[in-house]
Amino acid sequence: MFQLAGKVWLTDPVFSEFITPYEWMGWKRFHPAPIDIKELDQIEGIIISHDHYDHLDEDVIVKLKDKVNHFIVPLGVGKRLADWGVPTHKITSLDWWESTKVGEVEFISTPAQHFSGRTPFDRAETLWSSWVVCANGKSLYFSGDSGYFDGFKKIGEKYGPFDITFME
Repeated sequence: MFQLAGKVWLTDPVFSEFITPYEWMGWKRFHPAPIDIKELDQIEGIIISHDHYDHLDEDVIVKLKDKVNHFIVPLGVGKRLADWGVPTHKITSLDWWESTKVGEVEFISTPAQHFSGRTPFDRAETLWSSWVVCANGKSLYFSGDSGYFDGFKKIGEKYGPFDITFME
């Protein structure tokens, strides 16, 4: 969670205790969520890096969809959100190197070294992204769940230097 341009933004919010579809087959959180989901007020937007369970928590999206004004997601992930009841007018889906603005905040989808999918049968059906976020002459970089790759150099050369970087 961070505040930018006077608004609250979340990246890949996961509040569930287990990060897989079934408790008996998955991983439990290492530590409790830093804030209770019920404590969250209006949220300007949620930025999603990809659709793995440990980055896209369906229960959270369903609980927050009425408190969130915008969902900024990689290509294909918007359909999942719409299937969970998020109004399509709140969803912006971007390919790598595409951008959108929400008020004075610009979001640029950038490559990441990763993959997507929520089952063994839907791998790479949606895109995965890192994100450059710019507002008021400041910029931040959110790597999503990227492994190290030479794309970091290209992103940094094109959009850096960054005032703050969030890296997995």
